[in-house]
Amino acid sequence: MAPGDFTAHQAQLLFQAQAIFIFQQLIIFPFYFAPGLRGRLGGDVRPKFPCSISWMIRKGAPRLCTLIFWNAGWLLMMRAFFKDAHAASMSASDWARAAFMLQMYATGCVTCVLTPMRGPDVALGSTDALHCYAATAYVVDHFIANQWVLGVPVSSGYGGGFVVATLCCGVCQYSRAKDDLIARKLHARARLGRS
Repeated sequence: MAPGDFTAHQAQLLFQAQAIFIFQQLIIFPFYFAPGLRGRLGGDVRPKFPCSISWMIRKGAPRLCTLIFWNAGWLLMMRAFFKDAHAASMSASDWARAAFMLQMYATGCVTCVLTPMRGPDVALGSTDALHCYAATAYVVDHFIANQWVLGVPVSSGYGGGFVVATLCCGVCQYSRAKDDLIARKLHARARLGRS
């Protein structure tokens, strides 16, 4: 089976998972940034901008939404790749793709569930080393999964959008390094004050 070669049922599960993942990302932003919503369930009362997704989902309502929707999306992904437990119909390449996706889920679980960022800042602090290494592996997993498992080349619109979003997250993370050095300069230049 070639990358992106799925039955209609598998494709339906993957599209449902994609919709859940997109919804999860759309809902965490207002819970982190919007007045009246931010600070809910122990979240940040004063958000930092720019910041990475890892920083936004480390506590409060954004974390709860991530735990619920991220795991729900991955459940659908696993159902698709393990063919709803019809192991007898799986080829060797099906098993290889399923194993890769299972390790990707495990890497994401370490990143999002087991080692949320602790801070005190949003950059690569020593208290967040395991999270940062796992997050890096999880991002690389996305590129591999898109290209060789799902059949979504980086040159496609969706693949290119993923690259741009990933680079934006990296830039936001980098801007917070060294006690927010670059972020403070950007905010001063834009006359936003310190976030």
